[in-house]
Amino acid sequence: MRQISKKILSFFLSKDIAIWFYLKLKKKRLRIILYHGISDSTDELRSSQVIRSIVFEKQLAYLKNHYNIVPLINAISGGNAIGNDLTITFDDGYENVLEIASPLLLKYGMTASVYVNPKLIDQTEAGEYKPAWWDIIDNLFNETTAGQFTEVFEKFDIGFRREKSLAKIKIAMEETLKELPAAISARIAEELQCRFSSQMKEKAFPRLMTWGQLQQLSNKGFEIGAHTMSHLSVASLPEEKYEYELVECKKTIESRLGIKVESFAFPYGGDKHFNFNSLKVLKDAGYLCALLVSGSADDQFCLSRISIHKNDDFQMFKIKVAGIYEDFASIYRKINNIWKRN
Repeated sequence: MRQISKKILSFFLSKDIAIWFYLKLKKKRLRIILYHGISDSTDELRSSQVIRSIVFEKQLAYLKNHYNIVPLINAISGGNAIGNDLTITFDDGYENVLEIASPLLLKYGMTASVYVNPKLIDQTEAGEYKPAWWDIIDNLFNETTAGQFTEVFEKFDIGFRREKSLAKIKIAMEETLKELPAAISARIAEELQCRFSSQMKEKAFPRLMTWGQLQQLSNKGFEIGAHTMSHLSVASLPEEKYEYELVECKKTIESRLGIKVESFAFPYGGDKHFNFNSLKVLKDAGYLCALLVSGSADDQFCLSRISIHKNDDFQMFKIKVAGIYEDFASIYRKINNIWKRN
């Protein structure tokens, strides 16, 4: 029943007239949308974060006709949003951003901000990069491997309720890895790589860009931003690591690409994955803004982003970009919390 209600609501709210009224009523603000990868590869499409090129192009055509697409730093430097300003971002720096996404963006007269991890790029160039834990889970987690994944976590005294659906177990594993201290999540990732090494050899995992490829992207007008050195949850970092993960990250990208790095995106994006002490470090380092997922529309160092997923149909994409989805979700969470308290 809940899914049916959601589809009905989505159908009516995604109508152009409904979106037009909503945008007229709402305060003008910058919209920032978040992608991870664009690919037509069967292996890469196992990820909930990767969408097909034909879907991406349809979305770009819609954005071109309904929003004012601006580079992030231009929008930040210009102050308050004028009209319906929107900027596009990509996290992690996958190769498919250069090969597939960038030609489509340029076709529609757009660019994007791409957030990368220098340590992982160096490992890629040295032939030492191994697929990230989220790619391992996306590519290998299924009915036959679920028990093996659970066994790896149990070695670290982390259990999951067996009666949950596979999808819920997968989400629980992903959220657990995001929130664990960096040292423990790294050990679990290594254990996963060892446990599934034979299956991994048979898969085509998504590749990260090299410095040379990032230079090509930068030369096309794309902004290259910082995403920590090692893709770690900033909330799990001891403060003595801030200099390396937040500041050295910026310096390394600037040195390797000969550009100025002005924006930062927190890995994992949720409000659980940053703290206010890190914001001062970012400001002192010379960043102009920092991006979360569930952030604020007004604070330049906690900017909110709209995450686009593979399972979002076109109606959902339209109401997400407009901000309707998050507003309704926020109302639902408040009502649900009141209901639970009573």
